[in-house]
Amino acid sequence: MQFLHYVLTAAAVTFLVPSSAPAELLHFSFTGKFDAPIGSITTSGAPFAIDFNLPADPGNIFESAGVVGLYASTVFTSPGSSSVFPETYFNFNTLNNGGGFYVFLPGPTPQLPLGLAIQVEHGPQLFTNSALTPHFSPGTIDLQQYGFLHANQGPANPDSSISNAVLSITAVPVPEPSSFGLLCGILVCGLALRLSRNPLGGSNSFRHLPAHADTVRNADAAVCVSHKIQARQIHQHLVD
Repeated sequence: MQFLHYVLTAAAVTFLVPSSAPAELLHFSFTGKFDAPIGSITTSGAPFAIDFNLPADPGNIFESAGVVGLYASTVFTSPGSSSVFPETYFNFNTLNNGGGFYVFLPGPTPQLPLGLAIQVEHGPQLFTNSALTPHFSPGTIDLQQYGFLHANQGPANPDSSISNAVLSITAVPVPEPSSFGLLCGILVCGLALRLSRNPLGGSNSFRHLPAHADTVRNADAAVCVSHKIQARQIHQHLVD
């Protein structure tokens, strides 16, 4: 019964010890169309997408009051191909600094042999708080409201305006810590109940235990039933 006590204690700890919530992660998807050929894209009006993740509170690599500087791994997609840029540089500007953002995709790649810089400026600021402690929130932003949307490949190289530009920011789903702990608790509790019914591996093991063993076994079963009822209630709450 001492081992059973340890197992039940582990189950109780699983239920009661709080888990720290992970930092919120956001997915950014910047889509639009190049109005002129860019890189290996030889047609006008070709769609593109730039996808990346950032924490909702990403900090700032600069000590600047006007610009939020960040690096992120991005995926650039154009018709028929996609490229991963492990260190893409972003500027998110304050309203006083022009708003919007700047993104630089370093080349060369088969899609972008000269690299690519995209500017979306002269419009709303995309984050709240100060530039030193920026906070991003889920939402969909129509970037056509900005006064300047432009893609360029460096001096003397072809560039293009951008149309149909949209920035979508969505929360990245994360596992619910309390649900995981609850499931672990149920598994441990089930093991405890099984051990209480058959602690020595024989079908009649309880014949050799003291008279109060049945009372302990019933109490163990009652604890497990209570936990299972609680699990169903929490699961129903999450579903609702």
